[in-house]
Amino acid sequence: MNILAVAPNFGFGPVSKLVAIVNALIERTEDTITVVLSGNALQFAKINIKNERVTFVNINLETVTPEWMLEMSRDFDVLLNVMHFEVQDSIASLEKDYFGTKIFVDSLNWLWNEKIVGIEKNDVYFAQKYEARKGVLPKNAIQVDDIVSIPYVNQGKVDVDQILVNVAGIILPGNGNSKDTQFMKTYIQFWIDCLSEIALQNNKSMKVILAVNEAQKRLNFKISDGVNLSLQCFSHQDFIETALSSGVIFSTPGLTFRNESNMLNLPVHYLLPSNYSQALLLEDYVNNGSLGLNFKRFGNQYEIKFGLEEMEGVRQVRQNVTRLMDQKETIINQMIDWMKVPATNKQREIKSVVSTGAYEIVDYITTRY
Repeated sequence: MNILAVAPNFGFGPVSKLVAIVNALIERTEDTITVVLSGNALQFAKINIKNERVTFVNINLETVTPEWMLEMSRDFDVLLNVMHFEVQDSIASLEKDYFGTKIFVDSLNWLWNEKIVGIEKNDVYFAQKYEARKGVLPKNAIQVDDIVSIPYVNQGKVDVDQILVNVAGIILPGNGNSKDTQFMKTYIQFWIDCLSEIALQNNKSMKVILAVNEAQKRLNFKISDGVNLSLQCFSHQDFIETALSSGVIFSTPGLTFRNESNMLNLPVHYLLPSNYSQALLLEDYVNNGSLGLNFKRFGNQYEIKFGLEEMEGVRQVRQNVTRLMDQKETIINQMIDWMKVPATNKQREIKSVVSTGAYEIVDYITTRY
């Protein structure tokens, strides 16, 4: 069976789900898989999928046409689409059904106010469960557990002076224009400045590691003299190993690392959100006992409403983040308080996990053929 797998170059959430599903397919089937990605998503997948039955193709599908999808359907039995909405739009516009089986996987079902246009043209719509909020489920929906893949890692001793800051998943919605890039650069520079100030004033033995993606690493950040701070691009396995050995972990509040950290008992402190879904997620995390810089802690004037059009939500989040950077001293003091209790080895658990969500999807595919 030939499978075409696609995901957008938007954060590491969609592509990490694709990686988990493809690795589960490799384990349980003899299928050949063609993975079509671009940018940081392609780099991430190449590092974390290693099998001769998988072929990678570098194509930006944001401008995909229905004609291209029709052409592809002649060579593949299954279309596995992990949250690529431009591909979904093309599928919805086709008058006839193509591909033997069409699968759409969505980890943000809870975010949408209405069904995705044409979603019922897919044979099945897999919606990852999120208990804090409920989305609109079409007739072809199947809810699945977390779609997470955690590689086997070697854990060393926790270094109480090592601070891991995860910002690698920031690939902002928009057109990749200079305004988007400038926000990302300003956002990351703010955390570099905060941690540099903490190191210089409170703990000069601190070793700060910023987990970044390739695009971020190419940006020109300013790092103060005398601060042990580095920007590093990790494979998934190396990132998990670094997280397990870090005394303190800060992260943007994306759902993927949230699920991974819960499975590995990693205490994570959450930074200000960088996009709309993160702003909503972080409020849920904090309501459930996590520690994070959610907007509501700074006052009701920063509240972000649920149900906004996504780009309007992004605009409001960026506006809030820019305003809150003026409260740098307050944010630094909060980070210092969280850093006073570094993690230890005793609650850390090492294991290789592909959560049941990925296997549920693979079982569906295998029962169809």
